[in-house]
Amino acid sequence: MGEVAFSGASAVWLAVRSGEVEGRGFGVDPELPMLRGGWLVRDYVWLEVAHRLGVETLLWDGWGAMGRWGESALADEVAHLVVAADAGDGGAEEELARRFACDGRLAPGGRVYCASPSGYRGWVDLGSRVGEPRL
Repeated sequence: MGEVAFSGASAVWLAVRSGEVEGRGFGVDPELPMLRGGWLVRDYVWLEVAHRLGVETLLWDGWGAMGRWGESALADEVAHLVVAADAGDGGAEEELARRFACDGRLAPGGRVYCASPSGYRGWVDLGSRVGEPRL
């Protein structure tokens, strides 16, 4: 795990998918097993892409394909683009930006579902960061 321990989410996700590391080795806290594992690494790929492309989200925000195991193949594709872009591939960077702009599964689309550790649960408008509490 040493090689990926301080890597970005995309590199870690690809290592999880290849079997190089186990997803359960990554997460919030070893004593919070529900906040650990491959699913969390995969969802962080979405966060990494959003932050890379200038959309400010919080670690507990969710949207689009996040939380859906059926979207793991999409996470693979996106993670490969991020890793290639990190290595200086301008075409990968452009493709990542294009897909983020066009694919609603990747971009928050102006609002996210916030599941804050403070207890707030609800949809939040990213422009104003004003939430609509879940009833």
